[in-house]
Amino acid sequence: MPWTGNRGIIKRILNPTPTIQSNPQITKVLSIIPEGGIIVDLGAGGRKITPECVTIDFARIGDTNVVADIHNIPLKDEAVDCLFCTGTIEHVHSPETVLKEILRVLKNDGIIYIDVPFMQCYHPDPVDYWRFTIKGIELICTRNGFTKIETGVNIGSASSVTWILMAFSRTIFSNRIINKLFSTIFSMLVSPVKYLDKYTIKGKNSIIAPSAVYFIGIKK
Repeated sequence: MPWTGNRGIIKRILNPTPTIQSNPQITKVLSIIPEGGIIVDLGAGGRKITPECVTIDFARIGDTNVVADIHNIPLKDEAVDCLFCTGTIEHVHSPETVLKEILRVLKNDGIIYIDVPFMQCYHPDPVDYWRFTIKGIELICTRNGFTKIETGVNIGSASSVTWILMAFSRTIFSNRIINKLFSTIFSMLVSPVKYLDKYTIKGKNSIIAPSAVYFIGIKK
């Protein structure tokens, strides 16, 4: 999905994002892979996790290296040390096919990092199919050959509430101009709620209504 980390300040104020990564995992994952390891990012959306990272997406966005359908990843078997797939699995028509492809291209002891939405509104890119509980993403990954290292919440329930409220504001008025004006003002007012996620990602109840969850696994 599109990477939005470098938006200008005016756009961030007038069109705030509904979520915040209160428990980011990418740096931690990078620390456990071999130095000089080959890193691939599926559905990178124009970002570069590291300068050497190979980025694959369905369209030419930003610094995308390879344009391809990730149901058929154009890489050799056992060629990759670490593969990231963030906010992408919900957009593919067959998550299990993608996971089998990831397993194929990873080396033995290769690391996978996936995060997926649970409580998020419809966001086509170009389509939007799936949602996963924390147990759901763990099940589908382990069932397709990965051994779990860790699962958790990376975007909490405050972001879930923020996203729903912002989406709600776009459904009230049918007039396009009034709808845009109202939803812009309303979204600006409610967007700070997401910052409560630094509290909502803590404790055993964090898995009840998170915006997104993650799975870190290894190919054995």
